[in-house]
Amino acid sequence: LLVLDRRDDPVTPLLSQWTYQAMVHELLGLNNHRVILRGAPNVSKDLEEVVLSANQDDFFKTNRHKNFGELGEAIQTMLKEYQKQTQQHNTSNLNTIEDMQNFMDKFPELRSRSHNVSKHVAIM
Repeated sequence: LLVLDRRDDPVTPLLSQWTYQAMVHELLGLNNHRVILRGAPNVSKDLEEVVLSANQDDFFKTNRHKNFGELGEAIQTMLKEYQKQTQQHNTSNLNTIEDMQNFMDKFPELRSRSHNVSKHVAIM
């Protein structure tokens, strides 16, 4: 006869999914590719409801099946690349009309990338 205590269950935490998509779905709720972050600490108004779709988000497409450790490294890399890119396009470096034109041409991409970085950092 083997008697087990049901309050001490070391196996159940090992059964949880550790991939990005599974954790978002299980912990935050993923419904129709939307994640509701309303009520989460330090989340701005524009990030209260975000879309996580592999069709629209290259970072999510690449990293949705990676485990938590690999995901942290990927977000850190993405953040460093974004910081490097914003330093290159700093408004104080705009000396000529051509520089301003180049900045304005790249601005939509920078803004989109900024929102993408903010979204994934807020989810983490």
